[in-house]
Amino acid sequence: MEQLYVFHEKHMNDLRTGAAIIKEFSQNETEKQEREDRAREQVKKEEESRVDKVKLSVPLSVSIAFQVHITQVKRAFLDDRKSQMRRVEREKMTRRVEP
Repeated sequence: MEQLYVFHEKHMNDLRTGAAIIKEFSQNETEKQEREDRAREQVKKEEESRVDKVKLSVPLSVSIAFQVHITQVKRAFLDDRKSQMRRVEREKMTRRVEP
């Protein structure tokens, strides 16, 4: 069973005004959301386009060489950290041994 609402005639103008305001607000928010979605999609497409252009413009040999360089840098960093840990450990042992 559906509910039936009966409004007093003197308040009908206010109710219609409120309904129009809500409808306009809803339309504005929907349009705003659609614009934001389109802008987000546009940015995503542009980013993908830039990435594709870079992938096409960089020769494979350069890309592989860069990856090798990054691997060497990581390895050098880890070696540095290990040597730092060893030095700190030696200094701790030296401090313990000294009277």
